[in-house]
Amino acid sequence: MSMNYSLMKRAAEQGKLAHLLLFYNSGEKERTEAALELAMLLNCSSVKDRPCHECISCRKISQENHPDIHILKLQKSSIGIEEILKMQENIYKKPFEGKYKVYLIEQADRLTLPAANALLKVAEEPPENTLLILSTANSERIIATLRSRAQEVYFPVPDKDVFLRNGIESETSGEIDYELAYKLGGRDPDLIRRIVAMGTERVENWLETYLAVIKGDFLKMYSLFPLDKEEALVLVQVLQIYFMKEITEGRVPPAYLPSINQAVIALQRQANSRLAIEVLALKQMRIGGNTLG
Repeated sequence: MSMNYSLMKRAAEQGKLAHLLLFYNSGEKERTEAALELAMLLNCSSVKDRPCHECISCRKISQENHPDIHILKLQKSSIGIEEILKMQENIYKKPFEGKYKVYLIEQADRLTLPAANALLKVAEEPPENTLLILSTANSERIIATLRSRAQEVYFPVPDKDVFLRNGIESETSGEIDYELAYKLGGRDPDLIRRIVAMGTERVENWLETYLAVIKGDFLKMYSLFPLDKEEALVLVQVLQIYFMKEITEGRVPPAYLPSINQAVIALQRQANSRLAIEVLALKQMRIGGNTLG
């Protein structure tokens, strides 16, 4: 059963926090900030109003340079067993200077099966004063054996006005159509931020060009490139949002969606971006691009 962040914080204050947590939904930024806030609460030196955000421990954690707080970020297409075994070399040692050691694994859904299985040892024999946090947009992508041992913590998507005001504007300067970015990103904070970073108008143009391609003008495919892998992945994720809306509103058949999902997986596995987009377009043209408005 899932709990929200407030209940989790109360459990931490009462010393009843599980050793393995699974943060899911919302955006990676929101989940990481919550993990750091929790690490501050557990290690804050203040006698009241923890975390104080002012003590040495809180400041080190907020700056991500505390020796007992570790963040494992995705460096390749997946998180391999070598990275998990390296983490395990230190996880059973006592905290260096804090009260708790905290390990955060971002994009934990990208753990390989051997890496996820290696984490089971920690889940089954949790070290004292150590917290392991798995962070993912979708908890169902975590293998069942690992997920069953974790306390799930749900993060709601930020309110639209709050997100547009605080979530992305502080990270970007210049003329950006934030409303359009929010629409293209389908309320996915991570995708919206990438759209803003790449240029909202550019991404909208990619979408319009791709739709023209599958309606029959295949020559327009050449104007889409060069797209690097990250740009291609953003385009395909925007297509997911677009077609899910079109399907929900009954304008196109559900058959458009599986090939998009396959393209997302292929690009996450470092497939050639041009080949992935061209294969996707050909599959969708066979379905019948003329069904699109």
